[in-house]
Amino acid sequence: MQPDSLARAALVLMLGMASPASAQCPDPSGFASAPPVLLGTYDPVALLVNGSDETSACLVAGPDTPCAPHHVYLPSGTRKQPPTVVFLPGSGMEPDKHDLVLQTAAYAGYRAIGLAYDNRGSVGSLCGTPACGAQCAENVHLERVTGQDTSPVTVTAAGDAILSRLYALLVALHMQDVADGTNDENWDSLFVPAAPAATMLDMAAIRWDRILVMGFSQGAGHAAYIAKTWQVGGVMILDTGSDSCDEGGGTLRAADWVLDPTNASGDRPHFGAGHARGSAPPLAVQSYWPQLGFGAVPGENLDVPPAAIPPQTSAYTDQAPVADPDCTEHSSMAKDGCMPTSSTSALAATSPDAAHLFEPYLLRLCEACVAPGCTLRARRLPALPERGVFVLLLAMAAAGGARLHRARRMSHGR
Repeated sequence: MQPDSLARAALVLMLGMASPASAQCPDPSGFASAPPVLLGTYDPVALLVNGSDETSACLVAGPDTPCAPHHVYLPSGTRKQPPTVVFLPGSGMEPDKHDLVLQTAAYAGYRAIGLAYDNRGSVGSLCGTPACGAQCAENVHLERVTGQDTSPVTVTAAGDAILSRLYALLVALHMQDVADGTNDENWDSLFVPAAPAATMLDMAAIRWDRILVMGFSQGAGHAAYIAKTWQVGGVMILDTGSDSCDEGGGTLRAADWVLDPTNASGDRPHFGAGHARGSAPPLAVQSYWPQLGFGAVPGENLDVPPAAIPPQTSAYTDQAPVADPDCTEHSSMAKDGCMPTSSTSALAATSPDAAHLFEPYLLRLCEACVAPGCTLRARRLPALPERGVFVLLLAMAAAGGARLHRARRMSHGR
């Protein structure tokens, strides 16, 4: 058995060590036999709720943001568990650019929503490097999340904001689900019906504490902002989520909202993964993550298998981008067609389980389940003799010269 195969065997064995209190995280090698189900794609224009709060930049549905359809995936079989994952795409991107990540979340056991919203223009392009105290980035986040007119540098119609889009989709999913007379999916557990006369939805209309909010690029920033401002079930950000401001003379620091010591979701799971971009130390672009609750950077190196369990709250990869002019180190973290099959491969993964980051993402998603009813968790290392097997397997994978069955024999003598 080759070293890489031994490392993978160690990871699979580790995942299979279930505790009496929890079932194992899904086997990374079992994706093909139990792939998630695409429940459907949903036209956000058709879902707009009647009322003055539901203006939109979209006259009709289309393939481009913010008029592109939402994507919703369900786990196969009966492996469903809370929370529900809501994924926020990056700047100028639509949910259909992130199906591999959405399917990974669904394979972990969650209902996974890829939400279309107005993400035209990144926060950085809209704000530049604002003076500290101006709160430019925070105001853009607030407007794009809630639809309130809080920023002079962007115009987000209320019906295109994250809040309104998610509320309308959840209502539609619930109505679709109960059409047969049975409330199977309990989508109504994720929202509070708004009063018909309401002119503007309130964030309380969504049960954020039952949602794992996840995002890439600009979507990562919105996810981090939502988690810091309102209590969520968990948060996972992929490559960025750090806003900065100028203290004067070109001296940069974290934006004011990032430095705010209050964190509404401080006790909920936080996971962040970024691209090192060959920098030393890695993740310079994510240097503000600790202030957002994502732990010390650079964190865990995802290019050295197997991934740690429990996974560190911050992590990085230096994977090579796919050989495609539309793919970059940044897009390699979450964009379909740009996620490589290994840290050194120039080939694009065509299924979630073929992606280099599939297993690290899966482990973090499993570990993010903290709500009542969670069963599929990443497994912390147990006591001997199983731990002895695991440690020996890691050593063998590093040395590349021993065999798996010998490790099992050795552990029996402890």
